[in-house]
Amino acid sequence: MRVHAIYGPPGTGKTTELLRRVQETKDAGVLPEKIAFMSFTRAAASEALSRLGLKRSDNVSTIHALAFRHLGLQQSQVVDHAKLRDFASVVGIPIIGKSPEDDEERGDGDFYLDLLNYARSTFTHPSEVYDASDRPGTRAEFDMFVRAYAEWKHTYGYYDFTDMLERASKGRVRTGAQVVFVDEAQDLSPLQWDVVDKVCRGAQEVHLAGDDDQAIYTWAGADAHGMARFTQKYKGDHHVLSLSYRLPVAVHARSQELIRRIVFRVDKEFSSKGHVGLVRVHGGVHSVGIQHGEDTLLLGRTHSVLREIEQTLIEQRVPYVRESGRPGMYQNRFAVAVRAYRKLVQGERLTDSDRAAIFNAGTARTRAALEIGDHKTLSQYPFQMALNIPYRMVDFYRDADLDVKPTIRLSTIHAAKGREAERVVLLTDMTTRVGETADRRPDDEIRVWYVGMTRAKHTLDIVEGHNGFRL
Repeated sequence: MRVHAIYGPPGTGKTTELLRRVQETKDAGVLPEKIAFMSFTRAAASEALSRLGLKRSDNVSTIHALAFRHLGLQQSQVVDHAKLRDFASVVGIPIIGKSPEDDEERGDGDFYLDLLNYARSTFTHPSEVYDASDRPGTRAEFDMFVRAYAEWKHTYGYYDFTDMLERASKGRVRTGAQVVFVDEAQDLSPLQWDVVDKVCRGAQEVHLAGDDDQAIYTWAGADAHGMARFTQKYKGDHHVLSLSYRLPVAVHARSQELIRRIVFRVDKEFSSKGHVGLVRVHGGVHSVGIQHGEDTLLLGRTHSVLREIEQTLIEQRVPYVRESGRPGMYQNRFAVAVRAYRKLVQGERLTDSDRAAIFNAGTARTRAALEIGDHKTLSQYPFQMALNIPYRMVDFYRDADLDVKPTIRLSTIHAAKGREAERVVLLTDMTTRVGETADRRPDDEIRVWYVGMTRAKHTLDIVEGHNGFRL
């Protein structure tokens, strides 16, 4: 088996290169059904299907979906948020269902699940992982939670995503693939590498694409060095994509200063696309001028860090969208309902989605009028009388221009991976919990901020906070 590793620094197009190789493999005469493509995103898998001229293939999907299909599981067997809420009520430990980016809004059960899945993904005993963590709840409660969770799944025949990977790792995953492609390889855990190893058995060629410098899911068990280990295990070769089509000179230079603080990494020489760009440092968020009309991505380590600047945007009626976490004021269900109601008032034709939005947010009188199609009567009332808009939001929706397309986006760094913007505003403040994690695992934190910095296509604004990460 020949293994080829493609290291793609930010903006160099590693997924594009991998897909080019998929097309090249097909053009060389390998049958599409003999090609496997594993990705973390459905979008990349869909593009691979397109390149292969297929509508679907059991061998082209995310790793979890591949394990799900090959194990013959049913969707009703998969642990989801609703099932977890039922389990939480039984065990008496709250599970909110939030990601680690919402660390201030999570229950002990959320943290326990993270620790348990990390242990299973890295072949570590849960107690060892708990003792090395910041120890949420208590050790006795965590041990009870681990036992109860396993018993609950066994009783009802449920499987979570880690169960699927474990079963695939211990069994046989037969794809019949001659050539295997793996995208975002830096995000694979040791358990996932075991599954990849199974898929690759019998293959003649394997292509891996990733970048250890962008391995930001180590909290979930990702092995930043797994790609290098796999390549070395099979005596493969590696190639570094040498030109970033995104990064300007200034951002490239500043980001390389940061990432080189990590000692154990694959060194990658690559150049920027040529234009100078701009890096600015601010003492606080209020000195950063943010205006509608410029493609701007505001990045925070967690959602809580984004709240202050989001409130400022709301007060100033600056259009924005949130790309992670709860919907923002310009995109939540009230905004959708107000837009639809204004169409009704103006006599425009309503779509089924418009009617549903008004109905879902409407008063009893509004719903009754909608059901009989009495739009004329409805149009006589202002939106705040027709819709159940919280009182504190009425002034905002009266003033805000909801029809303009926002150019300002708010996101956590983790959710922004793979995205880019002309201007990135990086808020370096950290919560206490994130700060403690950064002290224990500084390399992991450096990678997160490196990903944040390298989303910028022209301008990078670094905002130094009271508890900011030193960039």
